[in-house]
Amino acid sequence: MRYITNNKEAMNLLRNTIKIVLILSVFFTSCDRLLYDDLSECEQGVYVSFYTKTPCVLDSSFVGNVSSLHIFAFDENDLLVTTQELQNVTLDKEFKTLIPLNQGDYSFIAWTNLAPRSFQVNPFINGKASKKDVLFSLKIEQDKAFNLSDKKIGQGESKKVHIPNAEKYGSIYKDVDINLRE
Repeated sequence: MRYITNNKEAMNLLRNTIKIVLILSVFFTSCDRLLYDDLSECEQGVYVSFYTKTPCVLDSSFVGNVSSLHIFAFDENDLLVTTQELQNVTLDKEFKTLIPLNQGDYSFIAWTNLAPRSFQVNPFINGKASKKDVLFSLKIEQDKAFNLSDKKIGQGESKKVHIPNAEKYGSIYKDVDINLRE
């Protein structure tokens, strides 16, 4: 055992002991803050892609060019969360569109080729509109409905997809496919 013989050695020992105690206390009391970032602000969402398949056909195919694409995202209570409308897109193997969403369970409905001159598109209110409300009606001109013989109107619904808590998992992007049928 060594004895301290002067004040300088005593001060150095005291400083070193204080440093060690401070380092250990910081490390053990706030380890989470040192090792983990705040993930609560991480972006999340669902990439939606499209295909077409009938019960009679074994393989799916892709829809191709559409004049409009309306996508509606619904929460676990089937209430509208958000919508996305795209114009003149090609729904092929590579096409995906991101719907930014937070934690929860979601499903999607999509419609294609709803030309504003042919269809009455009412505004849908987030949190109020349900899946049953997402319907469109043909416009009538001179007591006749618009002729849709040259248009292929597509509609489809996705399965449910779950987005986990951002605080725990960070940025999570899920994929979901919608079968668009004429």
